[in-house]
Amino acid sequence: MKIQPLSEETLEEALVLLIKVFNPSQDGEDYPGIWFPASLHPERHKELFKKLGVKQLQYYVAVEKGKVIGTTGYYTLKEDEKEAYWLAWFCVDKEYRGRGVGTSLLEFIIEKARKEKKRYLRLYTSDNPDEADAQKLYDKFGFKTTKTESVKHNRYKRQYKELII
Repeated sequence: MKIQPLSEETLEEALVLLIKVFNPSQDGEDYPGIWFPASLHPERHKELFKKLGVKQLQYYVAVEKGKVIGTTGYYTLKEDEKEAYWLAWFCVDKEYRGRGVGTSLLEFIIEKARKEKKRYLRLYTSDNPDEADAQKLYDKFGFKTTKTESVKHNRYKRQYKELII
């Protein structure tokens, strides 16, 4: 398995994987079909970055035998850009879970955050049972829940987690 930056060549396959894993709402402001292309061409999406306070954004894909089997990334927000990276669209294809792909992707982003001297790696997730494997991985790495909230039109609660690095 190789972890590499998202590219035009891997974009479509990465989006198909994310939609398969998360089935995100297309009208949500964090829809990957908006943000993945925006990460490749930030100059074309300045207003989007500004509207949501995103300062920096980068995605990566895990590739095995030419197939995208996982995604991860990070972004920074205006209000905490000096201290934190936010984990973005982290997932592993169900067929490849239990093989260390998620661990490798998470270690990759943690190392990026350390190199940039970030103090925290933050993320939001939910208590959706489909995310149970990810929750176990976050627990294994020492992420702590800092906030839980209900989200309109969603039966699952959003959880904010943080890892001190």
